Formats: sequence, C-alpha cells, structure tokens
Amino acid sequence: MSAAADPHLHLAFLAGGRGTRFWPLSRTGRPKQLLDVTGEGPMLRVTRDRVGELAPPDHHWVVTSEELAADCRRLLGLPARRVLAEPCGRNTAAAVGLALLAAEARDPEAVVLALPSDHHVARPARLR
Repeated sequence: MSAAADPHLHLAFLAGGRGTRFWPLSRTGRPKQLLDVTGEGPMLRVTRDRVGELAPPDHHWVVTSEELAADCRRLLGLPARRVLAEPCGRNTAAAVGLALLAAEARDPEAVVLALPSDHHVARPARLR
C-alpha cells in the first residue's frame, strides 16, 4: 500500500525556529521557514507542496511558535485548528509529540509523517 492510499496518513510540518541561522536574512519574526531561500517560494509552502497530495488538507498540521502561528496559517491557508502553536520551543521531539497528540485525537489510527520545513529536497518524486 502506498502512503497516498493510507486514509490515516497525517502530515506534520515543523516550522519552529528563532531566525538565527540565516541572519541577517532571517530574524526572530521571519525565520528561514518563511523565506524564499531557493527561489521556489517560502520553505514552509514548498515543503507542503512537495508532499501535500499524500494526505487530505484536513490531515495537514503545522507545529510552530505562538509568534509565527498567524503567518504560517496565512501562508498555507489553513484553519487555526490545524496550526499548533507551542507557547515555548522545546525542540523537535516535543514538536513531533504535539503533532502526534493532535492527529491521534482526530484519528486514533493516525500515521504521522513529520516534515521539517527548512529542508531542500532535490528530487521530491523520490521522497514521495
């Protein structure tokens, strides 16, 4: 069975960050996930577009900070309930755990694919 055929697949886009790695281009309120680093668009949107077809939009989640939640929501056109805002960052494991809890609450048989939104994938078809 392919991932696209799994009705329990959920996608968790990890979009936290403090905007320190690409300084001065990125800043606290504008981390690399919201920047167009590769010329293809903001990294968060490119990540979603790369794999978004694998699961319906109501199975898409974004985990980010409270400060970036509104920007992420607007960028992807998601309802507020799909954007999980951490009150304070606790790194990747906690962000993935939050996405797992949200997906499981919606679907007890959820399978979650956690996707950092600041990676470049040269061959997206192979990833899918």
